[in-house]
Amino acid sequence: TFDLPEGIGAFEDNLRRSFPLEHSLITTMMSDLRQTSRALASLDILISPAMTLLSPENFESIGEQLLRMGCSGRLLSVLGVPPTLIGLSLRECPVFYYYMTIASYLMSSWRLACSSSRMADAFVSRFMSLGGDVVTGEGVARILVQSGRVKGVVLQSGRVLPAGSIIAAVHPGTVVAMLPGGALRPAYVERVAELENTKGIFAVNLAVDADAHEALSYNIYRLYSGEDGALSRGIFHQLRSSGQPGINILSMMTTSDIEDWRQWEGTTSGKRGSDYLEAKEKKARRFIGEASELFGDLKGMRILDIYTPLTIRDRANSPDGSAYGILRSAGQFMKTASLNRTSIEGLFLAGQNSMAPGIMGTTMGSFQTVRNVIGYERFSREVMGDFL
Repeated sequence: TFDLPEGIGAFEDNLRRSFPLEHSLITTMMSDLRQTSRALASLDILISPAMTLLSPENFESIGEQLLRMGCSGRLLSVLGVPPTLIGLSLRECPVFYYYMTIASYLMSSWRLACSSSRMADAFVSRFMSLGGDVVTGEGVARILVQSGRVKGVVLQSGRVLPAGSIIAAVHPGTVVAMLPGGALRPAYVERVAELENTKGIFAVNLAVDADAHEALSYNIYRLYSGEDGALSRGIFHQLRSSGQPGINILSMMTTSDIEDWRQWEGTTSGKRGSDYLEAKEKKARRFIGEASELFGDLKGMRILDIYTPLTIRDRANSPDGSAYGILRSAGQFMKTASLNRTSIEGLFLAGQNSMAPGIMGTTMGSFQTVRNVIGYERFSREVMGDFL
């Protein structure tokens, strides 16, 4: 086992205790991690006029870099966990994204003290207090473009919402499909069509007896690696309070390819048939059996929910149920570098597909989008002025 503690110093101490023969490599790695951490903490990346202070070396494979440094298979298996948090393998993950992900966890890894719905309610309340209006119950069918500039959107009902600026926090492929033919440069459309996406997720949520299975303040990752340290499989476990007396929630997740669920591709949530339900439950039972090895006999166990990449596809409108959107791999870096800038005036991309995946990447991408909308000078004065 390896414990991921709070704080960069504690993380370094744990690495040195666990891998006493690799202190030189750990020293080099921690220096790079601290450099990235300082850049994130100082918000230098957001302040830079070009919004990048990064050299090309920051986007090479962290896995390849570690192998060149002589990293052992055991250490590689531990260091291979952070990339999975943004849908990448160690060999695919660019150096900067690797250190960005692990730094954000070490510096600020929190759980909500309330339900996620309360956080959503807080956002909606603030948004509406600023004059915003939330439209629910139907999606956007088309984006209207005239003379190279957005004019609004057409909803699925046919209702037209005029707009001079549109921020699309969805996959670029979804945006392309909403635009009229010829609105984008052919090279941009081709680049989006060729992009590889991250895989989906298979997840199981169980209700368990709270007295027999107390809530944990940490998560457990059960990992399976080969002799070379590469992670072949892993399962995330979280045991938390449900907010209801006597009941806790055990959540389990693992990577799942859309190909495993391709035969139900043409169906929608709640209407996939008994074969789909049986396939989900069969896979869930294997999860439950493995969880019992960690938590003992799951007393009072009741399956609350099982979802697959198809669920993510239908709920989040993510192509093939991709959990983290575009695969921001070292090999795809050049293809993804300029995706957030389209040739259509007033159209902006946001979310995890605009800059980087995960919570940290989505947040940074949101700042980037705001800056693109209002301009660098106003962004520096009115947005960054609150942080500096």
